[in-house]
Amino acid sequence: MEPAKRIPDISRPVMVAVVLWSLLILAISGVGYLTGNEIIVCHLRRWTGWPCPLCGGTRMALSLLSGRVNDAFWFNPLLFVTATGAVGWLGWRALTGYRLRLRATPVGWWLLGLLGFVALLANWIYLVAKLP
Repeated sequence: MEPAKRIPDISRPVMVAVVLWSLLILAISGVGYLTGNEIIVCHLRRWTGWPCPLCGGTRMALSLLSGRVNDAFWFNPLLFVTATGAVGWLGWRALTGYRLRLRATPVGWWLLGLLGFVALLANWIYLVAKLP
């Protein structure tokens, strides 16, 4: 752990773009949910019929907003765990003023990248098999 600013420096245009894009996707999905007609916002899924590794993320967010944590997890397990970890990391930093820093040897970074790739691949296989 090392001292850091409680809130990371993020450029204002990036922050505004991410918030607006997220609100747009949630609004589109919300309309689809209310009307009973699913609106596919994932371009890969729309063009190929196959879910992308992030598919289920919008449904995950809508489930979290409605308090259905179990459903949220099963829409995209890897994204759920990653998002939960990111929120925890940012919460830790905001509360304590320290950031967690991962240090590894080059082989360790390579193995961590390989583990991430395997997790992404396993998650994608799960999504292809389980998502409608």
